[in-house]
Amino acid sequence: MGDMGTYLDSIDWGGGLLVGGLAVFIGIVVNWFLQATMDETLSVVPWLRSRIATAIRNREGAPTLPWICPTCRSVNDPAADFCYRGCGARVELEHDFAEEHAVQHGGRG
Repeated sequence: MGDMGTYLDSIDWGGGLLVGGLAVFIGIVVNWFLQATMDETLSVVPWLRSRIATAIRNREGAPTLPWICPTCRSVNDPAADFCYRGCGARVELEHDFAEEHAVQHGGRG
């Protein structure tokens, strides 16, 4: 027990508290700075978000062009699997539209 007391007495608690407080303060300042600059950067360059999103989609092989729901004619996000108005899944809607088009036009493209 004597060794533990000696060890705890040898710790510079004031210095440790000062270093910890300083680290928290620096973290808060850096966080505030990054939030402020990102908001300013993205508001000055509005197309930056779409460029980044398109680059990520291209890298992942996802579609880059928006698709139109044949039911409600809404324009949906290229990566969306469902119509945002709730008409159904993209694959089902495109399939139904292709069948309907074939029936209406007598099997001609």
